[in-house]
Amino acid sequence: MAENMSSIGEKVFDLTLPLVSYFDGRRFNRGIIDRIGKRTKIEYLKLKFFCVSTDLCSYSQAVHLSGLCWKFVRASMSLHGYLPPISENGQLLLDGGYTSLVPVDIMSKELQPRVVIAVDVSREKVRIYINFYSLMHRY
Repeated sequence: MAENMSSIGEKVFDLTLPLVSYFDGRRFNRGIIDRIGKRTKIEYLKLKFFCVSTDLCSYSQAVHLSGLCWKFVRASMSLHGYLPPISENGQLLLDGGYTSLVPVDIMSKELQPRVVIAVDVSREKVRIYINFYSLMHRY
């Protein structure tokens, strides 16, 4: 899927007038549906699953624990201006990273696992802060 989506040809055939986004998302939707299934529901997956999106109307976080899996996976991957938001029950849903980059709080609350392991893969430089005040009072 990643190979198809990075293809220049795929992007050219998916272009639209940029009123809402650069791409109309039909090909992207089809790629997700081909892998997940059109009627697969989150609540019927073998493993517990959830995804998070951001509701543009209320600028709040939306947690998806049930419903059409492909639709909410697509919503959770939709970058503003790049793909159009997914419309569902009066909400306009985009990438959940706008409200929570790593939703471990939701995972802990909703799925109640024994252990949650989260990895920060951002490229930010690690900054080390030194408390000079406490250092000066040591000597």
